[in-house]
Amino acid sequence: MQQLERQLFSFGECSSRLGVSRDSLRRLAHSGRLRTVRINRRVLVPAAEVDRLASEGTGNARAQNTQKAG
Repeated sequence: MQQLERQLFSFGECSSRLGVSRDSLRRLAHSGRLRTVRINRRVLVPAAEVDRLASEGTGNARAQNTQKAG
């Protein structure tokens, strides 16, 4: 029997997998650097985005947002 791969992950699951905070992921999503999918009230991250962040790194979302504001 073929095992199905997960296609969507919560911010909490992504946080654990990537070793970053949920708030950092929310900042990335808000700035448009992280693609998300909304299903009803849940905001989920596609597996491809988790893989992309794992390979590219998240950068410092807070520092980049602060520089834009200042």
